[in-house]
Amino acid sequence: MSHVRTLLRRPSVQGAFVVPILISVFGLNAMSNGEKSVDQVFRDPKVVALIKAANKGEIAEMDSLVRQGADPNSVGNEGQTPLVWAMASNNKTGIQKLLELGADPNKKMTNDNSD
Repeated sequence: MSHVRTLLRRPSVQGAFVVPILISVFGLNAMSNGEKSVDQVFRDPKVVALIKAANKGEIAEMDSLVRQGADPNSVGNEGQTPLVWAMASNNKTGIQKLLELGADPNKKMTNDNSD
């Protein structure tokens, strides 16, 4: 994870380059959420709120939710993690904050999209 944090701090990587780099790590298919909402994929309401906050870049809310027990490495019923879900929002602030809160960018997805 330290490699990802270092990479995100580099000016040449910030902005529009973050999501393509993470896509290359997780695979393009990981970005597909289909027609399902976050509420349908994740059962824990705290994790749902964490993802929604990440999608909006609300870092104070994200901190609060993790302190209350939201797991940034939980896995939804589609095999996706909050980090992968947040990547689809293209919100650099939310993605970076999830990494800072312990989201594992190397966590293998359970739906075969992370080979």
